[in-house]
Amino acid sequence: FGFYRAFHSNQYDVETLLNGLGSHFQGVHLGTKPYPCCRFMHGAIDGILNISKSLQETGKFSLRDIKRISVRVNRSGFVLCGRQLWSPPRTVVEAQFNIPYAAAVALAKGKVTLEEFTGSAIRDRRVLSLAEKGEVVVDEDLNKIQRQIAPTIVRVETSDGRIFENRVEY
Repeated sequence: FGFYRAFHSNQYDVETLLNGLGSHFQGVHLGTKPYPCCRFMHGAIDGILNISKSLQETGKFSLRDIKRISVRVNRSGFVLCGRQLWSPPRTVVEAQFNIPYAAAVALAKGKVTLEEFTGSAIRDRRVLSLAEKGEVVVDEDLNKIQRQIAPTIVRVETSDGRIFENRVEY
């Protein structure tokens, strides 16, 4: 029945909609959202996927080797997606706002897609046991950056003492 009827009670201003039509293009002001979860988690996912590639290249890697996963974010990212760290997600929406879960999925599966955010996927013991090794920390330096979604720093420590770190700017 149309976007404005469905989402805005059919209330809109035709002049505003048509003003600049064909000369003002708002698409250049949009961002992409490659993962089906809160945007504050995307830097952590990208960082973990980058680290996962490095771990795979070493040739001697198992998920059992992971000792700790640390994700450093600004305060907004922590409030939205880091505080529930101590409890596994009970619902798909909780998983979509849970950095340790998403980081564990990225490390365990090498991808983060809609398949990883289903009722059965969020109960995967292998992923959940890896998420328990996660920590989310507010980084005061990242907090000073004047962007809503600041850079994210991820660090994976293995049981044999190897440390892999990745900073994702955007």
